[in-house]
Amino acid sequence: METPSQAREFAARCVDVPSVHFAALDKLNAMPLPADIPVFIKTAADSRPGEKITFAMDVFFDVDEAYPVPLAFDKLRELVIRIAGTGTLDVVIISSSENAFERGASRDVAQLRTDLVRRYLLAAGVDARRIYGTTQAPDHDDTPEGRARDRSARIEVVMHRQKSLGSAAAAQH
Repeated sequence: METPSQAREFAARCVDVPSVHFAALDKLNAMPLPADIPVFIKTAADSRPGEKITFAMDVFFDVDEAYPVPLAFDKLRELVIRIAGTGTLDVVIISSSENAFERGASRDVAQLRTDLVRRYLLAAGVDARRIYGTTQAPDHDDTPEGRARDRSARIEVVMHRQKSLGSAAAAQH
């Protein structure tokens, strides 16, 4: 089990043997971050007035896993590229997990999900003092679609972006 996909595949094959299945999931959840994390570029503060921008995205996980599905790393990479060069104020990570598994560790899995996203952002160079993480109880546990939504980490970013000189000049005329 050298890669996340191999660990995930092994866990799926061993689902009938809980001790082996959960050991494989533990190994998957402990896998290192990918090596190709983009670098977050900080910019110097600008005295011009800026506009406050807030946006959010979700990173999804499989059942009982704290290592995200492959597409999630693409989304995290896009996030870092999108906020690079801006005056990011705060990044809030809110993770949850489904209730429907035996180990009773849903809060632990949710915390591991928050920690993984935080580690990714730190590895990219986002200021640790600007990253806040928390967990929340599942709140969509009544449907399969809701449970899928509960297997996520929501990332909310609040930043200031400087107004372009063109728009400032146009506003004066």
